[in-house]
Amino acid sequence: MRSLAALDSPIVIASISGLIILIFYSYITSNTNPPRFSDIHPPPSSTCTLDLINQVYCLSNQSSGSTEIGIGNQSTLAQQQEQVNFAVKTGTALERSGNLKGAIKYYDKALLLEPNNPDLLVMKGDALSHIRNYTGAIEYYDKALAIQPNSRGSKGLMQGIGDDLYHLGKYNEAIRSYDKVLAIQPNNPDLLISKGNSLLHIANYSGAIKYYDKALTVIPKNVRAGEGKKLAVIALQKSANNSTK
Repeated sequence: MRSLAALDSPIVIASISGLIILIFYSYITSNTNPPRFSDIHPPPSSTCTLDLINQVYCLSNQSSGSTEIGIGNQSTLAQQQEQVNFAVKTGTALERSGNLKGAIKYYDKALLLEPNNPDLLVMKGDALSHIRNYTGAIEYYDKALAIQPNSRGSKGLMQGIGDDLYHLGKYNEAIRSYDKVLAIQPNNPDLLISKGNSLLHIANYSGAIKYYDKALTVIPKNVRAGEGKKLAVIALQKSANNSTK
């Protein structure tokens, strides 16, 4: 009876209760793997502090910030395209009004944003050619061809380069440029006449007559081809007369 009474004392009851709790806690901790702080710390590249609460807010803010950056990039690209469109529109309007130098300034602004845009390169090349900056025009035509060598406009660019070389007095180089296009368009009357003109300038009169005749076969009453042929025939006759003296 005394032993039973002892068990009923408050001190014993408290001791037993504490022992039970301790055993239960030991069991729980030995059978579970609660997450450690080191398991959830931010990656090395993160700027978040090693504080759990601050970490949650920091990582959350970083994630939303990435989204904002992506949207910002898209916004920047859209603004850049608007600037290019405005520069091209303004440049084109100035060119049509005859203000070629003003047009070139706006084409340059567009090219600063899109330096490898072949259309912009050709537009500037055309404007330079119109103000007789043939060397500059050839440079921009060459850049456009290097980017898109097989585009539908490549033949026109090669012809344009030939024309600019002709204006620079580089007739042999012009002929080589014309030949590249004539290999694809052998019956192009403008190219035939242009090559005839170049041959005339290097005193290849018989060759010039040959190409003027080809142009006249395509367009029998072509004035340029007819006039060129007359000049070539006269020059050939004078050359023949001089050789017999």
